[in-house]
Amino acid sequence: MNTQKLDIEPDPRNPGSKDLASRLEVFDQIELHSSDVFWIMNLQMETVYMSPSVRRTLGYEPDEYMKLPLSDRLPPESYALSQKVMMEEILPVVKGIKPDTGEPVVFEMLHKHKSGHLIWGELSINLMRNNEGKITSILGITRDIHDRKIAQIALAQAKEQYRLLVERTVDWVWELDADSKLTYLNPAGLSKLGLSAEDVIGKSPFDFSDSEQAVKDRAWFENLTNTRQPFTGYLQVLRDKNGRLCYLEHSATPVFDENGQMTGYRGIARDVTDLQPVLKKYERNEHSREFLLRYEGIAYIELDDQHEITEWNAGAVQLFGYSKQEAVIRKIFTDLWKPADRKKVMNYLSDSEAEDLSMHTAVNRRRDSSDIRCRWYRFNRFSPGGKFLGTLFIVQDASQGDEAVLTTAESSRLLSSLGFLHCYINRRQFITHISEDLAVLLGHPVKAMTGKHIRTVIGHENATELRVKGLLLARRTLNWKMPVRIENPAGEGSWFQMQISPLSKDYRSQSLFAVLFAPSEPPADLS
Repeated sequence: MNTQKLDIEPDPRNPGSKDLASRLEVFDQIELHSSDVFWIMNLQMETVYMSPSVRRTLGYEPDEYMKLPLSDRLPPESYALSQKVMMEEILPVVKGIKPDTGEPVVFEMLHKHKSGHLIWGELSINLMRNNEGKITSILGITRDIHDRKIAQIALAQAKEQYRLLVERTVDWVWELDADSKLTYLNPAGLSKLGLSAEDVIGKSPFDFSDSEQAVKDRAWFENLTNTRQPFTGYLQVLRDKNGRLCYLEHSATPVFDENGQMTGYRGIARDVTDLQPVLKKYERNEHSREFLLRYEGIAYIELDDQHEITEWNAGAVQLFGYSKQEAVIRKIFTDLWKPADRKKVMNYLSDSEAEDLSMHTAVNRRRDSSDIRCRWYRFNRFSPGGKFLGTLFIVQDASQGDEAVLTTAESSRLLSSLGFLHCYINRRQFITHISEDLAVLLGHPVKAMTGKHIRTVIGHENATELRVKGLLLARRTLNWKMPVRIENPAGEGSWFQMQISPLSKDYRSQSLFAVLFAPSEPPADLS
């Protein structure tokens, strides 16, 4: 603690004597013009001086405030803290039990304002000594830090909310340093890779890329970092902890220090694995095209070589608000874009040289003139002779981050080609066919599951709800959903969104149903 060897020897019989006050004249000019509150206690812990600045800070007159017991000046938590500091930091030094470090004791606590509200103050406490070096008084300075403290609390709360969001999101959140090495990967990414933070930090994100794409990823990212530009829509292919291919769509921005030097990248990656079968196989399978035309989960749009709409599915109607008739007759494709973007879009469509799938995100315009952020997947179509036939688009709503979910089915072969777990059941809920992937998940051969009741897949309670409610509603609406948990014989399982669709368009002959399973989070009422 800093000590001031002032010749101050208060009369213990009269701690507020004029003698003490006269010795403080040197402080009066400072205190009159300072926003800090100066105060002095004698060794009996009684306040013997309070500077006039207490009026500005806490609303009290100095004499009025000095008469208040310490317990009335502070809320209970601050009073307890002040007593703890006095007993553990101040009095042991006064009594010679604890050595003097030569540093002030500094801490923060709340004070009661005369109006009733609380004010944050920072206290700095020193010991005052007389010319003989004997401790005579305790000098304190209270600084108003309310605005700063409230800002710090708000910042801490915002950081905590951000931390919780990052740790709970299903998207991958990552950070790289200037050497393109991972400095952070959130729990979603760690869980998918089946690794701990120690296994990931310090490695390149492309150490986890599939071997066939790793070289391409590294070269691409090296070129990107040289330009110090943000990017969006880059697709990385890697292997998850079970060895399965995982497709991540990355978006990121560079991070710079105060000197303008790039210190790395910060980004987010969305797992778009479930969409890949649709994106890769719809051109190879005409059944996939027919399937997508009735699929409400994503928009499916076809343009001919003159950029006019030839197909506009139910998903496009739902996403953009235009009926198929409006879309085809009114030629509304350019209306989906803001006026400033339309020329750029048409130039983009005119580039028909690349045959590879391309992806990008955009803010689009709906029929009611509202904006919606969409993720576009484009594929140019060519005849066997190489003639450009037109463009296909699959469009997802990217404003909420929801992934597309299947609602109807044409055939088991089609569903298997698209990579979806499924089975067929009859009205009595017995399985007439089950996909190989679903059987593997259940830990049984396909033949062993065929003919079993659906309860062997989804459990007795869910099967009852399916019988009582699901099949009836599916007949009426062509679609019914419910969350289910599927477990293997070892008791290990995951949550899926189960969807029921009749296989026949004839309502009177709906005796066979497709049961599809899409990965899902646990229901909210279970958390």
